[in-house]
Amino acid sequence: MVIIEDISESEEYLTKNKLLRDGAHIVGAALKSGAQEAEAFLLKGKDTYFDIERDRISHVSSGNYYGIGVRVIKDGKIGFGYTTSPDRGQTVIDHAIRLSRISKPTRIELPDGKGLGGPVPDVFDTTSLELEFQDMRDMAETVVSSAKGYRKDIIVSNGGFGMGVEYVALVNSNGLEVADARTTISTSAYCVSKAHGISTGFDFAISTCMADIRPEIVGESAARLCAFGERSRKLRKRVTDVL
Repeated sequence: MVIIEDISESEEYLTKNKLLRDGAHIVGAALKSGAQEAEAFLLKGKDTYFDIERDRISHVSSGNYYGIGVRVIKDGKIGFGYTTSPDRGQTVIDHAIRLSRISKPTRIELPDGKGLGGPVPDVFDTTSLELEFQDMRDMAETVVSSAKGYRKDIIVSNGGFGMGVEYVALVNSNGLEVADARTTISTSAYCVSKAHGISTGFDFAISTCMADIRPEIVGESAARLCAFGERSRKLRKRVTDVL
């Protein structure tokens, strides 16, 4: 089995290799259970998000998720199984094999991974993993303060700041073994003004790189769009020909 080489025991290195080992174990168990070909897709992630409502942080959500998907080919028929529990691999294998019995015959073969390129560049930012709870709170508060800095009477009705990381691995019985990781950082602001009727403005940013995310720009931009909308004019209703 191919193990990712890395001299440092970073979270990325440890998690990706653990998923590869688990995937190889599941594929081996599927073959022992009667599958002619088998494939395991594993996913592990976590995310944290600070929600904004009416100019303040209303609540924080944070969680972890995990998934195992299994695909088997037995007697020329395909079966699938999925679970969110890391200790139910054999249960998923048994389900996939049972499902294959009622599937239609196919000529599909699992890929062998030959000619597979390297990891997708610039989708994993280690600096985002260094963000502490307070750092993310500060980012969310910056969204509000930048909007208020543009004009105090504008309300940040909702928005927020969040960060997540996701690890994936794909292993099959034909020699395919690959793992990758991705970070996602996002921020948004939805502003409302009641100075001249109701006007709204929205902006957001999302990226795999922390350097691309500027909460102060997003908050100010949303407030500016909101203020610009105050100068809009009502259109008279009328029926007319378009073409």
